[in-house]
Amino acid sequence: MSIKIIRKFLALIIILNFTICTFSQKSNIYADFDKDFKLALELLNKQKYASAQVLFNKIANEYEDAYSDVKTDAEYYSAICAL
Repeated sequence: MSIKIIRKFLALIIILNFTICTFSQKSNIYADFDKDFKLALELLNKQKYASAQVLFNKIANEYEDAYSDVKTDAEYYSAICAL
């Protein structure tokens, strides 16, 4: 193999490595959702239904897609809190 081919191959590997790293980072939107959703579930388990329902409603309202699993789960748990 020539040195030019090896250099091109290494450059390709480096570029792919950076690309994969940027796609693997979790955005703040999902991190906030996880934090709020976990907190709401914790409140639900502690039988603090009113506080949990407020958080579940907030999470459900942040999603515009009516068929989103996140929205559906938040609405379900909000309804459980209302019982």
